[in-house]
Amino acid sequence: MYNGTKIIGLCITRAVDRGRYNFIQAFNDAAVKHGYRVFIYHSCSDFYNDNPRGLSEKAIFDIIDYDIVDAVVIFKESFENEDIVKNVEKLTVEHNKPLVVIGEEMDNCINYILNYESGFEEIVRHIIEFHNVKDVCFIAGRKGESHSDRRLDVFRRVMNENGLEFDEEKDLFYGDYWWMPTMKAVETILKRDKLPEAIICANDSMAVTVCEQMKKNGIDVPGNIIVTGFDGVYEALSCIPPITTSKCNIPFYMKKMFDVIDKALYGENMNGRYSVDYEIDIFQSCGCSGHKSELNYGEMLKQNSDRFFRYQSDELAFSEMCERAIECKSPNKLARLFSDYNFYNLCIVLSKGCFDNTVNPAESDVFSGSDYQVLYKSGELLDNYPIELSSHFISAELSFCFTTNSPILFNALSFMGKPMGFVCFCFSDDYESYCKIIQYVISLNNTIGNYRLVNYLRYTTEINLLISKMDYMTGVYNRKGMTEMIGKLIDSSDKNDIVIIASVDIDGLKEINDSYGHENGDFAIKTIADAIQSISISNKYCGRFGGDEFVICAVVKNIGLKKIIETDVRRYIDNINKASDKPYKISASIGIESTLVKDFDFETILRIADRKMYNDKKHKGSFRGFRRLI
Repeated sequence: MYNGTKIIGLCITRAVDRGRYNFIQAFNDAAVKHGYRVFIYHSCSDFYNDNPRGLSEKAIFDIIDYDIVDAVVIFKESFENEDIVKNVEKLTVEHNKPLVVIGEEMDNCINYILNYESGFEEIVRHIIEFHNVKDVCFIAGRKGESHSDRRLDVFRRVMNENGLEFDEEKDLFYGDYWWMPTMKAVETILKRDKLPEAIICANDSMAVTVCEQMKKNGIDVPGNIIVTGFDGVYEALSCIPPITTSKCNIPFYMKKMFDVIDKALYGENMNGRYSVDYEIDIFQSCGCSGHKSELNYGEMLKQNSDRFFRYQSDELAFSEMCERAIECKSPNKLARLFSDYNFYNLCIVLSKGCFDNTVNPAESDVFSGSDYQVLYKSGELLDNYPIELSSHFISAELSFCFTTNSPILFNALSFMGKPMGFVCFCFSDDYESYCKIIQYVISLNNTIGNYRLVNYLRYTTEINLLISKMDYMTGVYNRKGMTEMIGKLIDSSDKNDIVIIASVDIDGLKEINDSYGHENGDFAIKTIADAIQSISISNKYCGRFGGDEFVICAVVKNIGLKKIIETDVRRYIDNINKASDKPYKISASIGIESTLVKDFDFETILRIADRKMYNDKKHKGSFRGFRRLI
């Protein structure tokens, strides 16, 4: 419950489907009448195909806030992935919240079973017994799919009860619930010497395809052949002729369901099985006069045309938005980009990792499930966005949604199969808005993904550029990088500042390598590199110019700091020698020279420093100062 309002969570996929949209509207109407506010946890994918983009959307069902949600409803019919449903069921039961499952029966919950068989049997009996059809083909759904198999069983039983043969080799087809396999089935049927009297389809979409193909081939429905569907979808009514189908009274069952949920919230055990019956809806495709479709075909055509042109216009705008994301170099720039486009009653929430430019969007999963920032909220001044997600997310970020009774819809955002966060919509109660969900989500995914990808490439370019200037072994600059950084240091300094150049050379590196191996030689090299970086002068750069040669450049105000260089280097080396327990002592020869910035010439000063360094080395005697511990 939030602020005195009961919250009910609805888990569903593909709300753009007209039938599911109608269900959502009936569900929300009943919820509002019972004092609930609806949160829809939604996926654009039904998870039928295990593709990365689809599976990444399942993260949306992990954000259900069981501290706020009073009950959860799963429209199981819309899910093709059993694991997602089972996980929501498990968490809802663990939080001791009422769970309603619409579709197949599950344990520990209130089950509303859609009695498809009763409605489908009415259709089959109507065709065979009322119309006295003997020769009939059946176009099933997917082979082996439970709903399709049960409808096939009903068809077989009714045929058998009426003493009719059903030659499955000849008269059974699988349309997979969509148009392309159905077209192939119709092509096979049309090659017969004689058309069947009727084609019964396991859903309306296949029936619409059958009618269209018959019309293209000059065959009249229902004059030459009867066609029926199932589901009662909008497209069945818009077909010419409208298709005889079967549907349930959704508003009636939603009211009854919320009566049950109310009792469960008051502590009654309402778990069990409740049936949702389907009834035949007779239109003209079966040859009956039936009741005529109330659709205004002219208005419907206008709506579809307007929707298509709006879609094209939005696609152009979103394509531009996606391209412009490439120019955004900060999250705030990205937030401002969204404000340039028509996003109303919308909130974008991303995992903080999305703003980490060091993360490869194609490889790393930044979605933590809890660590969020709000990138964008419509109607807000975006100067300080992104902002930390409030612990009271509903009150802080979704307050604009509570001015209406419309559902709040949450959808995951993902890029290259990796979840990034989620978007919240609060649409007006019209189908046109719900048609935009997939388009919006894809556009947001690609825009945010482009932003992340380009900024990651900027980061890797900078790193590669830096690496090209660095010595891999020691982490100090190489000759190229050192020369460049010295130039920048001099350019940014006052002309009367003092430049100090120090030349440092390892004593006896060859002897260390020959006597103790190259890993010990590498240890000596790294020790000297660390020693010169330890110098307590902040305005300096260090570089490795050769195998055992290092250079330090510092700009100071006080010439007295010149002495610090040799003191700090030798102190660091002495400490390493004492702590390392090596069978040799590391040492280095050092030469230092200085001049004013205005008189600075790098090559000249370096030659003088080198000469002093070699004089230091000469005074150390044989083996260039290398000392073996015996």
